[in-house]
Amino acid sequence: MNSIHGGDIYRNKIKYDFSVSINPLKIPKEITDALRESVNLAGCYPDYQQAGLREALSRAHNIPAENILTGNGASELLMAVVHGLAPKRAVIPVPSFFGYRHALDAVRCDVTYVHTYEDDLFIPGHDFSDKIINGTDLCIIANPGNPSGRLLDKKYILSLADKCREAGGYLLVDECFMELSDRDESVVGAPYKYDNLFILKAFTKSYGLPGVRLGYLLTGNGALADRIGRHLPEWNVSVFGERAGIECLKHPEFPKEAVRVITIEKKYIKQELAKYDIKVFDSDCNFFLINTEIPLYDMLLEKGILIRDCSNFEGLGRGFYRIAVRCHDENEVLIKAIGECFEK
Repeated sequence: MNSIHGGDIYRNKIKYDFSVSINPLKIPKEITDALRESVNLAGCYPDYQQAGLREALSRAHNIPAENILTGNGASELLMAVVHGLAPKRAVIPVPSFFGYRHALDAVRCDVTYVHTYEDDLFIPGHDFSDKIINGTDLCIIANPGNPSGRLLDKKYILSLADKCREAGGYLLVDECFMELSDRDESVVGAPYKYDNLFILKAFTKSYGLPGVRLGYLLTGNGALADRIGRHLPEWNVSVFGERAGIECLKHPEFPKEAVRVITIEKKYIKQELAKYDIKVFDSDCNFFLINTEIPLYDMLLEKGILIRDCSNFEGLGRGFYRIAVRCHDENEVLIKAIGECFEK
């Protein structure tokens, strides 16, 4: 196992990072200006209520501000949810994001891993929903899936919310890649009908700001939001994060423009990878899951290119990798390097 997450540019000499799947476009000047201007507030405590950001999110999603929590990235909010709910039994599909297991292990939760399979493109179905039974306290699922990149129909997601409610539990839907996907299957409009539903989102992917660390959680249950919020530290969102988030919400066209670029580049990458002994799984968002027999991670690392080694994803193993879709000139570098790996 090389890393539990992508983006480890600090222990490697990296020229191109394809291990993190974020908006490939240049961040709008107005957002970088907001970050620079925030330096003037570095000597002040941030607003511990994040009122400006939560009001902006309230307007963007038509959800009361008291039903929104903001955090130092989606990972902090995920940890707050599991500590706030203290589930005894949880269900998650695998392969899926390592952070779910990490958070559930922190509260010593008994986790049922429901395997999805390569022949089904790692898409969960009835086998997964059937595991949500009485006594299931929490179900976590990503839409689109990570590392599969496949979108699930919102009707299926809401059927899971129904199953969780019948079981007396909660459903957490990770939509951090939704804004960079081929179509909108978000269930953001559903919390009013489901008081057991959490929706996790982040500016990390859609606005290309992983270093700022800014995520948010939506729920239709204000009392539940308050309960979860008690497990977040004070001042958990910096002045940089809040100002950047407010400015990002003024540019909803930015992720949409990225999707247009990603759609074109996905066709190019898939076409080029077909020339080599690589299995490329269809994707509905801004990354591909691939499988190959050659040690591609190590070979590309020697060239200063970082991809995501997926061997630590439950349900996968050696030979599975995830590659981000970047802008064309960077994608050309990746394709050329992969070709050299196969020639070698």
